[in-house]
Amino acid sequence: MAAGACADIWGFKTFDEGSDASTDVPGMNVEGDDATMEEAGPPPDNVPEATVDVLDSPAPEEEVDARDAADAGTSPCLGGKTLCGGRCLDTTSDPAHCGGCTACTGDNQTCVASTCVCAAGFHMCNGICSSNLSTYSCGPTSCTVCAIPQNGTSAACTDAGCGTCAPGYTLCNANTDAAACVDFTTDPTNCGGCNTACHVPDAGGTPTCVASVCGLTCNAGLTACPAVIPTGCANLTNDIHNCGGCSKKCPAHDSGAAATCVDGGCH
Repeated sequence: MAAGACADIWGFKTFDEGSDASTDVPGMNVEGDDATMEEAGPPPDNVPEATVDVLDSPAPEEEVDARDAADAGTSPCLGGKTLCGGRCLDTTSDPAHCGGCTACTGDNQTCVASTCVCAAGFHMCNGICSSNLSTYSCGPTSCTVCAIPQNGTSAACTDAGCGTCAPGYTLCNANTDAAACVDFTTDPTNCGGCNTACHVPDAGGTPTCVASVCGLTCNAGLTACPAVIPTGCANLTNDIHNCGGCSKKCPAHDSGAAATCVDGGCH
């Protein structure tokens, strides 16, 4: 009774035998005289799936290959590619990485089979890729400066070559010192086409070109004979093959003496 009175006076709370203290102290398990902490449970199962994927996912396959190959001392890139700046690149056709990790340095260049070459419509001239239509390098390979051709109107470069021609003329021998604008209908050195020259007769005469057909004008005392191959001039007074007329051949003598033509007659 004294103990109960003290408790009532001082406000102490008494515990009945067999009372469960676990309800008063969270995390403790009290059974009789033994008290233990509860074991920690499993981690929460609501971790976002994306977080787990990021932590567990491997590096990109090509980067993994590069690291493994570098550790092994071999080429880090697959498929014939080259490692440039941490990337595996095709250096066979990329002008920014041509044949390696360096770029083609000149203007108007492209990359073909790992080699820097001039792009279409350009060619190498004096160390640079110059236009095929430049008057300083007219044509696919020339480095010659264009001049105004004979009978030409300007030095402009076209697909035909250096120079432009007046109407009725055609450019021959383009990109050479012999470049000239010619008239195929009247030019005996380019009769009907470039460098198609009419024959100069041995006996003396001047070749002509009329309507793109070769002819000739014979010197005084000579006659043009078509049978003379090629068409040539003959002296009808003393030519045994054209004695007194074209194609009149003097026969040989029965004695075996050589035939002669005198004053247009066979003897």
